[in-house]
Amino acid sequence: MGGARSHFSQHTFLEHEADIGLRGTGDCWECAFRAGAAGLLEVMAEPSAVGAGRKRTVKVSGHDIGALFVSWLNELLFLRDAEGMLFSSYDITIEKLGSGGYRLAGVILGEKLSQERHGLKTEVKAATFSGLKYGEEAGRCFVQCLLDL
Repeated sequence: MGGARSHFSQHTFLEHEADIGLRGTGDCWECAFRAGAAGLLEVMAEPSAVGAGRKRTVKVSGHDIGALFVSWLNELLFLRDAEGMLFSSYDITIEKLGSGGYRLAGVILGEKLSQERHGLKTEVKAATFSGLKYGEEAGRCFVQCLLDL
């Protein structure tokens, strides 16, 4: 996407008995949130099979960074369910609101979900506040939560 800064980000999966823990890490909050979205996609489908032909605008808010992360992932799940879409590209910005809280806004790219083409894996019901953590470690931002399967 035009003008997007290149930053290092990654996602990892956390051990949990019944659900899947997801952690997004990056050089900035946007990077960590993009990594979390990429991790969510990887749980649900084969990421390399998901194109970027359709555009959606997104806007979510939360009282803190952790709540914003849960709202962000749940918005992606809502769009999967309501519009039958998977997303593979995320051009997002996060801003702290003067009244408190945070807002994420941006453009996401994806395509209609296809069982055959996307190699669907695990059905994720929701991102939860369970296991929610966020902060900075070694100068890198991280956010994590449990995904309800």
